[in-house]
Amino acid sequence: MTEEDLAIMRAVERFAATVTIPVLHEPKRDLVDQVGTGTLFDHGGRLLLITARHIFDEINPEDLVIPSTQSRELHGIGPYELHRADNKDIDIAIVELRHPPTIERARAGWRVLTLT
Repeated sequence: MTEEDLAIMRAVERFAATVTIPVLHEPKRDLVDQVGTGTLFDHGGRLLLITARHIFDEINPEDLVIPSTQSRELHGIGPYELHRADNKDIDIAIVELRHPPTIERARAGWRVLTLT
C-alpha cells in the first residue's frame, strides 16, 4: 500500500468518524447499551437515521436514545417512523425522526448529511 493510499484511508476514516453516531438502547432507566451505529441524513427537510435492520429484530424502537454531544444526557427519540425491508438479507433500516425536540437536538449535536 502506498503512502497516498494510506492518506486516503485516513481521510475516509476521519470523515466516517464525523458522521457516525452511536445507536443506543435504554430498555430501563440508566440501563444503556450501544446496539449499533448510524448516520443522519436530511432528505427534503426530513431527518432520517440510517442504520442496520437487524438491530430491530431484538429491540423496541421506542427504547432508542440519542446521546447529546454537549452533555451526558440521553433523550428518547419520541415519535418516529421505522422503514425496513421484509427481506432480512437487506440489512438496512431507516428511522424517520418525527419529534421536533429530538430533531433539533440531533441537528445541533451531530453532523447531518444531505441526499440532494
